[in-house]
Amino acid sequence: QRGVSPDLIFTDVVMPGALNGYAMAANALTQRPHLKVLHTSGYAYETLARTYAGRFTNPLLKKPYSMQELA
Repeated sequence: QRGVSPDLIFTDVVMPGALNGYAMAANALTQRPHLKVLHTSGYAYETLARTYAGRFTNPLLKKPYSMQELA
């Protein structure tokens, strides 16, 4: 029996190693296209936009964030 299938991926854009949050989400979406994706980052939006331009149009939750903003 398989486990519960997630409905949402919540990931940081910048992660250690070669894989970033955008690449991880893109990989997951090939397996489960119905997934919702929410990215977070502590980097300035302008820096991320230059580095990852055109990757995703999903919302970006800027760090630090409150529990209310996350909800």
